[in-house]
Amino acid sequence: MELKFNLEFKDLADMQGNVVRESKQHQKIKWIMNFLFAFLLFVTVLRASFSLISLGVIVLFVVIFPFVYVRLTIYSLKRNMKKQNLSMILGNNVMLLNAEGISRTTGRNTFFLKWDDISIIREDTEHYFLYMTDIQGIIIPKRAITSEEMSREFQYYYDTFLLPKLEIK
Repeated sequence: MELKFNLEFKDLADMQGNVVRESKQHQKIKWIMNFLFAFLLFVTVLRASFSLISLGVIVLFVVIFPFVYVRLTIYSLKRNMKKQNLSMILGNNVMLLNAEGISRTTGRNTFFLKWDDISIIREDTEHYFLYMTDIQGIIIPKRAITSEEMSREFQYYYDTFLLPKLEIK
């Protein structure tokens, strides 16, 4: 099966957002930072005068921080990606799916990924994200599947090679 698509910056940004929201690594970082900041805030409040207002500020911080962390981290990643030369990834992509795995060709390089190398499947409304690790993977935009026949073929590869061994996340 052959998929042809133009990989855009938005696709990479969506994958980075998925990694920040779903990866175990970012979940750990988020909760460690939340605990440390809450602890520091609590210690600072204890040094001053303790009140229900200060307790409310700490609780509010603990509740809001995870959302702020996600937004700031995604913003930071996008800003850093804009500074990088992404020409080896972005642009016209051709993916060939067969019984061995997925071959992705861009204008500058070719990359082959065996089905066994994929350990995590995630998706959103516009993409399939196939991860080799918790934070490294490839993107298959759903817009690349342009016909009913392609949809059936893709579903065959998805059901045959990915679903039997993976927990969908």
